[in-house]
Amino acid sequence: MKKGLINDSVDLVIVLVAGWMAVFLLAVYYVPQLEHVRDEVFGRPAESQDTESIKEDELGKPEVAQDLSDPQQSETAAPEVATSSLVYRRDLAELGEEPVWEELDQVGAHVTVEEFLADLERYFVVGDRWQEFITRSPAGLLLKTDPLSSRELCLSESSSRYWRPKAEITTRTVEQPLAGVRIAIDPGHIGGKCAKMEERWFQIDESLPVMEGEMVLMVAQLLKPQLEALGAEVKLTRSENAPVGIQRTPHFMALAQAKIESYGWPQDRQIEQAQKMFYRTAEIRARSRLVNEVFQPDMAVALHFNAEAWGDPSDPQLTENNHFHILVNGAYTSGEVAQHDQRYEMIKRILEGTIHEEIALAECFVEAFKQETQLPAYHYEPNSKRAIQVDDEGYVWARNLLANRLFQCPVVFLEPYVMNSAEVHARAQEGDYVGERMVAGKMRKSIFREYADAIVRALTEYYGPE
Repeated sequence: MKKGLINDSVDLVIVLVAGWMAVFLLAVYYVPQLEHVRDEVFGRPAESQDTESIKEDELGKPEVAQDLSDPQQSETAAPEVATSSLVYRRDLAELGEEPVWEELDQVGAHVTVEEFLADLERYFVVGDRWQEFITRSPAGLLLKTDPLSSRELCLSESSSRYWRPKAEITTRTVEQPLAGVRIAIDPGHIGGKCAKMEERWFQIDESLPVMEGEMVLMVAQLLKPQLEALGAEVKLTRSENAPVGIQRTPHFMALAQAKIESYGWPQDRQIEQAQKMFYRTAEIRARSRLVNEVFQPDMAVALHFNAEAWGDPSDPQLTENNHFHILVNGAYTSGEVAQHDQRYEMIKRILEGTIHEEIALAECFVEAFKQETQLPAYHYEPNSKRAIQVDDEGYVWARNLLANRLFQCPVVFLEPYVMNSAEVHARAQEGDYVGERMVAGKMRKSIFREYADAIVRALTEYYGPE
């Protein structure tokens, strides 16, 4: 009898110890604050790769975890939001938070009700679902804030808008046309170790890899001193090929699990979704906090290269197509309008009159890029459900992207050059250089300097004294 009791007790102790060990390991792996313990238990995690774009036999089996060490920040650290406070909700954008609707009252009366509704229908919505959430009232506008609540918009005389339209920047001179203008430059994507996971990396045979994140950072580094020489105050959201935020894939594993369960997706999509929460969403939200809370610029330039489908990542194909277009914020889909935070952000941008400053800036950028690059316009599909054509030629389009929605200032989102076109690939292989070289059958500037020169030309034209 005693022997049986002893065996039972031993078994119980083993079960309890095993249970506590399991809880401990899970906590160490998923809780960001315990990363130093995780490194000792699991070893420093290998860099994550996008499992859809990289074959395991080329790069090794993708790992779940990212390096969680705090990266060096770009100029000023971006304020962080604790991931543990976030819950996956379909009525909010990914990693979004419930808006404080009362804060709209502080935006100020930059547009009339008639102008608000005209801009809403012309630039900001695809379809008519917005009518469920925004209605005209005797007092002005009635906004639906959640399924059970609505509130009247009561604009104050003062304004919380931090950016200044051109007319309010009075320090500009002929010699320094950008004097006093605050400009944020956002080199898109991350590059470096994240380039493959972002699917902004390709390589043709033994040529140099083409990485969008690294290409746009080179443009930004050429651009910044030129703008400063013209009097501008310039800030970069990143100054190296590394993330701005400190959150990585493991921070989002629990949220990704909640997402795939919500949509009924297979379990093998958890890693992919956590990775995208890191590089597509959390990283851009970190940059938006840097722009809105630290920089507070008069305008922002988002630097990108466009791309077309290149097929099998292990054997990418070049295209002969090459074009450019510019994006301003707008064209919210029915689903986006229904989400509380996206609807709030859309309404705020309309109230602040941001779209008109963006369009005026974009017009100057179009002319500058046409002169510098001679590239034709890119056109979205007819009757697009994700984009609205803004200009007559088709160079400027409204689209609702995370960066041009969350940066609370006019944003010119640039998409020049198709980086997997034969011409751009040849120019990327040459790297940066001074003067001109024969590239792809023509004497050309470095593509990076051509890009930067077009931006300088556009901003000088826009902000230069009348």
